[in-house]
Amino acid sequence: MKNDSQKQGVKGGTLAAGLILMGLWVLTGCATIVQAGRSNTITLYFEAGSAASVEFACSLDQFKPRPMQKAGGGKWSIRVPDSRYFTYYYMVDGEVRIPDCRLKEADDFGSVNCIHEPAPGVTE
Repeated sequence: MKNDSQKQGVKGGTLAAGLILMGLWVLTGCATIVQAGRSNTITLYFEAGSAASVEFACSLDQFKPRPMQKAGGGKWSIRVPDSRYFTYYYMVDGEVRIPDCRLKEADDFGSVNCIHEPAPGVTE
């Protein structure tokens, strides 16, 4: 059985771990993909808090940064094709951000990019 000081240590450790994870989430941002139906496009949302600008760069157009739109609540959005494979990353106030994405690949600059794979059955 744990005494009060051991219980307090566990609570403190859990709180510290939670704060660290929250800090990492805020630093890296959060990406959400929303399927948009028949148009063969998807809307990507990126959590960037109080950022002044957020851009999306992907392999479909040689990583030319494209501005994202404010979606409210600290989220930004952009519509992109769902019919093709591409790699991507975000730029928040001029700094590269890689969200927590399911698939990643190494790039030519020592970093990683997220990978988007088309939904099954979606074609151009």
